[in-house]
Amino acid sequence: MVRLNDLMATAETAFAFLTTEGFTLTERRPTQTDSFRDGWWLRYESPGVEVRVEYSDMQFDVTFARDDVAATYLFVDREIFGQASGLHGDMFPVDKLEPVIHRVAAEIRAHYVPLLRGDAPFWDRVARLRQTPPKPRHLP
Repeated sequence: MVRLNDLMATAETAFAFLTTEGFTLTERRPTQTDSFRDGWWLRYESPGVEVRVEYSDMQFDVTFARDDVAATYLFVDREIFGQASGLHGDMFPVDKLEPVIHRVAAEIRAHYVPLLRGDAPFWDRVARLRQTPPKPRHLP
C-alpha cells in the first residue's frame, strides 16, 4: 500500500530542482492520516514566485503564483503549451500518483523556467489568459 507521506517525500525529491532555481521550501505539511481525503502540500518560494505542490482528495495540483496572478500547471500546460503533457485532468488515485509527480516535475523543469524565474512577458501572457473566458472543452 502506498502511503500519502511517502508520496509527499517523492514530490519533495522530484521538485528539489526548484532550489537550483532560487526557491526555498518554506512550508511542508504532511498528512495526518492515510485517508485519500486527507492531503499534503509543499510550498516553495523565491523572491518573486511561489510554487505550491499539493495532493488532497485524489487531486494533484501544482500552482504557480506571482503578485496577484495564480495559475495551475494544467492551465499553463493547456493554454500555453497546447496540452503537451497529455494529461486531461488532475485526479489520480494514490497508487497511480507517483509517476505523475515525476512526469509533472520533469515537464516543469524542462519547459517552465521563464515562469519560475518570474519572466514578466510570460506572466503577462498567463494573466491575459486567466482573464479570457475558458474555451469549451471536449473529451479526448
